Amino acid sequence: MQSKGHKGSIGGILFYGLPGCGKTLLANAFANESGRYFFKFSPADIVSVWIGQSQKNIRDIFAQAKKKAPSVLFIDELDSIGFNRNEDNAHTDQKATINQLLIELNNLQNSDVIVIAATNYLSGIDSALKRSGRLDWKIPIFPPSQIERIELFIHYLSKIDMNQLVNFEMLAEKSIKFTSSDIELVCREVKNAILLEEISSALTTSDVITYINNLQDGGLSLNQEQVKEFVEECKRMSVKNPKLETLKLEWALY
Repeated sequence: MQSKGHKGSIGGILFYGLPGCGKTLLANAFANESGRYFFKFSPADIVSVWIGQSQKNIRDIFAQAKKKAPSVLFIDELDSIGFNRNEDNAHTDQKATINQLLIELNNLQNSDVIVIAATNYLSGIDSALKRSGRLDWKIPIFPPSQIERIELFIHYLSKIDMNQLVNFEMLAEKSIKFTSSDIELVCREVKNAILLEEISSALTTSDVITYINNLQDGGLSLNQEQVKEFVEECKRMSVKNPKLETLKLEWALY
């Protein structure tokens, strides 16, 4: 749409999905490929103990994004800022912060700023933020499929300067239920083992599988309850994506 000269036709984008699956990276890549300045903020950059400061912080960040337009303004962990105002534990200043965010989203017309927000919990977002004209496009971000796990292992292990005898298909099969960040961590551990000369000859499939097993034993990013909740959110949003069926199969959610 941008390449065809359509500006201001997107109110905002909401990435929702499980942690560690690349929402932040995707937003950054989108900004880079569309030639836009990238701004990122999270609750730590916004929330203040001082009354009124959180709202000022939001105004300042949106003002910077407009000044640097064309830009992408990425809001990480939206559920920590824009949670439901009707919740019992929401105090007056938190409600004012959400209202300020709504005002800034409404004032983005003709500014050539695209807002991309990310959340792990779509159901926890205030309904006004999800309304038409604010965060219009709601896009589910899935864990990597088997083919994508192959590509991720190839990507990260190709950076290691060592003779490799690796069956990437086997690594993908052994890493079912892994997120993108889990795979990155495994490959980082493999690289560290090579630097420490714990792996001194060629890198083999069994070497990498050892670290895959270590992470499985130590605890993966995702658990059954998180995945079940995400699948249910996808159903509520009427998501039609083959990855949804794959996810249900891998986590035995039938």
